[in-house]
Amino acid sequence: MLVLGALLSLPDAGCSSKTQDITEPLPSVTGLVQRGTAPALDVHVELLTIDGRLITSTHTTSSGSYGIQVDASGTWEIKIVGNRAGDFDNLTRTFQFQAPQIVVMPPLDVYAYGAQAIQPDESTSAPAPSPIQPLTFRWTMPERPGASARVQFFDAAGKPVWYSNWLDTTQVAWNGLANQGAWAGHPAAAGVYTWRMKFGFPDSSEAHTAYRALTLK
Repeated sequence: MLVLGALLSLPDAGCSSKTQDITEPLPSVTGLVQRGTAPALDVHVELLTIDGRLITSTHTTSSGSYGIQVDASGTWEIKIVGNRAGDFDNLTRTFQFQAPQIVVMPPLDVYAYGAQAIQPDESTSAPAPSPIQPLTFRWTMPERPGASARVQFFDAAGKPVWYSNWLDTTQVAWNGLANQGAWAGHPAAAGVYTWRMKFGFPDSSEAHTAYRALTLK
């Protein structure tokens, strides 16, 4: 336990004071966020359950460091939210926590190294894809060794519709047949959707671009 040494004055009936130590637990997860080779300061850091539920959050210090408290053993996720042009929209990494251990996360790099979604354009429309007329997604890969990419396509409610395989190329064509959740095995109907790029790295971290709206006609 880290004793902060702050003292509280508590008046008593005799107008004298009593003191009380204030203690604060050490953070159970610590880490460093970088932007390339530089520390990334004031970056939003979230602790999520494995199914994406937000538990708590903090911000990095001027040195790029953060500390966050985990209250239960299990599998958790750290999420770093980019806050500058050229950053990923977010970067995540899962970890195992067994109380009362302290986990030191490997450094996480929020810089996108040129990675971005290219096509279809933001808020554009396209014919519903089919085997005869597929929809082509294009992107640029991050200039980091060992990176792989996949397209993630969602319906208007945010439910997954289609994910591509993991790829080391910069484009993929989709025939319109869904492969995720309740959509699996069905062709995507006309309507409003969103999509984004997901990138995986050898250090087990994963990064995402921002969502893009797409209307299928």
